[in-house]
Amino acid sequence: MINKSISGSFKTQGFTSIDDIQENDILIAGYPKSGNTWLQNIIAGLLLDSTSELLTPKLINEIVPDVHAKNFYKRIFNSMIFKTHHLPKPEYKKVIHLVRDGRDVMVSYYNMGKNKNIDFKYSLKDMVVNGLGLSPSKWHIHSKAWINNPYKAEIMLLRYEDIHEFPLREMRRISKFIGLELSDTRLMSIYDNNRIDKVRSKVAKFGMDNDHTWKNKPITSFFRKGEVGNYEKEMSMELINYFNSEAKEELQYFKYL
Repeated sequence: MINKSISGSFKTQGFTSIDDIQENDILIAGYPKSGNTWLQNIIAGLLLDSTSELLTPKLINEIVPDVHAKNFYKRIFNSMIFKTHHLPKPEYKKVIHLVRDGRDVMVSYYNMGKNKNIDFKYSLKDMVVNGLGLSPSKWHIHSKAWINNPYKAEIMLLRYEDIHEFPLREMRRISKFIGLELSDTRLMSIYDNNRIDKVRSKVAKFGMDNDHTWKNKPITSFFRKGEVGNYEKEMSMELINYFNSEAKEELQYFKYL
């Protein structure tokens, strides 16, 4: 891993530390397994007004950098858009808070860990009840932090489920928030080109940007079904009740209860 302090040679090549977030930048802030990579692909398509099949995962991560996957980036646009799982930070001034039903998130998170690492030692119960294997926190803690918005960021709330159910409405909201004006036809073309099954196929073909993490792992390790309400089939009633009780306020806030 290269140290985040940039040498002179990196500066002359136009690289900036991934920690250098400017006031006019936008953050896609979502808990892991909330559709962050899906939205990253959609927004890259919006920024370029492109449905090209050649927007590979590596290129997507140059256009909309993932702060957890890169040490450096290039400022392609005056206002950059980043993907992050972090809790609120003072420098995050404008944010798309992407949220997904935490019960679906936990099932997806557990399956990712299990499929990614054969030595994964946590059960779904360990994760839901004790928060083991989770980063940066439990789902309800992450959600509460963004709801409270301690640094008074300009926040647009975006629900994963609504992108599925009302794609044109949500595509209009996203494009307006990031300062773009595209026709409904273009918005839906970009959406259709970035449906989860197509993003999954693209990753299977071209690989992930962080191939050192996902090398030789099945594509389902990272991209599963993306279904809404799948937790009802994969989470025990005991764990559902526990999660509902612990995260009741946040689930209600986002209209999941």
